[in-house]
Amino acid sequence: MSGFFATINRLKYIPRWGLKRNSFAENVKEHSFDVCIIAHLLCVIRNRYYAGDIDPGEVVLAALYHDVHESVTGDLPTPIKKFNNAIHRTYKDIEAVASNALIDALPEPLREDFADYVTESCAEQITELVKAADTISAYFYFVTFKVLNNKQIWYD
Repeated sequence: MSGFFATINRLKYIPRWGLKRNSFAENVKEHSFDVCIIAHLLCVIRNRYYAGDIDPGEVVLAALYHDVHESVTGDLPTPIKKFNNAIHRTYKDIEAVASNALIDALPEPLREDFADYVTESCAEQITELVKAADTISAYFYFVTFKVLNNKQIWYD
């Protein structure tokens, strides 16, 4: 089990947006926290204003673990992951191998409790909120770039 936590602890050392000239650094651990906050907010809004019935705790856990595979793979920016279908499929396969390796580092009785979060296999409603929160987090990051007058921004 210590291997699981030691590997996940690397997230604070893994920079995001490695192919960009950044005005400020952001690591995967910081990003994951932001995604948790945004995903929780989106879930509460959906439940309160759009008759949703989604467990906010499940959404926050899914958001917490959404990029945990990057503790093994490092961060590959989305424009590269989605450059073409072959790269996207290959990277999804690499993410799956990394996620399964993390699950395998846990004692057998605990694996089921973490598997859906680590492998991003939660219910579709939860996954949609986490993906939206991930996109909003990136948007906020790039808005900050603009405020800091950094002109090198990807628009995808």
